[in-house]
Amino acid sequence: MVAVPLIFCRLEADDYDGTTAHDACIDALRTKMTVLENAEFTREYYEPDKRHIGNDLQVRFSDATHTRRVEVRCPAGHRKRRSEALPLLMEKLVASVRPTLDSHAGARLVELVSDQDRFERASLYEFMRLVVRTERPSDSSRRGRRNLEPGASKDTSRGPPSV
Repeated sequence: MVAVPLIFCRLEADDYDGTTAHDACIDALRTKMTVLENAEFTREYYEPDKRHIGNDLQVRFSDATHTRRVEVRCPAGHRKRRSEALPLLMEKLVASVRPTLDSHAGARLVELVSDQDRFERASLYEFMRLVVRTERPSDSSRRGRRNLEPGASKDTSRGPPSV
């Protein structure tokens, strides 16, 4: 969680496995690193009124120079910084759905999650229709399958459900 951002200027879920995780530069940098626990950060993490996830970082170079120490007690996403994190989370959402959803479906998803009241009222069915890409099966391939739309009867003995 330290070497990857120092080398690539990012930390994403894909960095934990695959090509990035096996990059020799990461292990080479890790062998040169010293990681120390800050007892105050650990204590504040467990304090219910704080729940800080503090970290600090200072880089020392082989020529004895060093960067200034940078401390972050509450990273973006912590409840005390939630408003700062929302635009970042929206960027991550858009980037993650772009490869799988067409622009119309992606825009509808962003519109839904941007309105907290509407998002909280949305049914699971409504949400899943936005995030799961489905192809409409032919009527013959639908026979005997359950219609999972809200309010639909679970009795499939009378043929395919109406659409």
